[in-house]
Amino acid sequence: MQKVIILTVEPEYESARRLGFETYYSMYDKYIEDFDNYVVIRWGHGSPWVYKNGKEGDFKHVINPVSAIQLNIQKDKAIERLRMAVDTPRLFKDKIPANQLAVYRPTAHTLGNGFTVIKGGKIENGMYATEWIKTNTELRIFFCGDQTMMAQRISKNKNRLNDEFPCRSLWPYKFYKKVPNDLHIQTLKAAKIIGLDVGAADVLIKDGKYYFLELNSAVTNDAKPIINFYKSGLNHLIKKFGV
Repeated sequence: MQKVIILTVEPEYESARRLGFETYYSMYDKYIEDFDNYVVIRWGHGSPWVYKNGKEGDFKHVINPVSAIQLNIQKDKAIERLRMAVDTPRLFKDKIPANQLAVYRPTAHTLGNGFTVIKGGKIENGMYATEWIKTNTELRIFFCGDQTMMAQRISKNKNRLNDEFPCRSLWPYKFYKKVPNDLHIQTLKAAKIIGLDVGAADVLIKDGKYYFLELNSAVTNDAKPIINFYKSGLNHLIKKFGV
């Protein structure tokens, strides 16, 4: 039987455990060589590990390499990379043009933390801004290997439906049986250019066009379809290592 562990971040520990593997968010008394016979799944865990000689590296058999997670958590740099493969909202680096509505957030964030929409202004250190795209359709495309699953963010609170600038990060999902083929292909392109094997893409649809907001490498497993999707996909990926 293959040995598998998940390394995650503390806020996602209970969520990651639902995938059915040994799960840790802190285990720094071990070295890379200690895991040569393991498959290590990095579930949002972007800290480098060290060999016994003190040099930093990554695990021999790893799903979601540390380099991919470190890129992905720097959201401004990740968007620049994503734009090489898929459409994204326009990224503003130093300032937001006058009269331009933009989402203004910390370059490293989780869930809906730090979400604001402003018009024009300077971009401070540690922050980034992207064009505000007005639409009622936000999707989350879960990916694992070459498989995808789609859900739409739906608010159960009717008072929220008319919010001028909704942050849908905590809205529940409506799941779909199929992912449109072009969106499936674009999602896998986005994952590949960032370097992630497993995660989810947040995507807006406007005028029939997909805009990739960001990828997530530590998806919250808060619904049975999500858990089942990742369990199946991860077991398929794990077999490829032959550990």
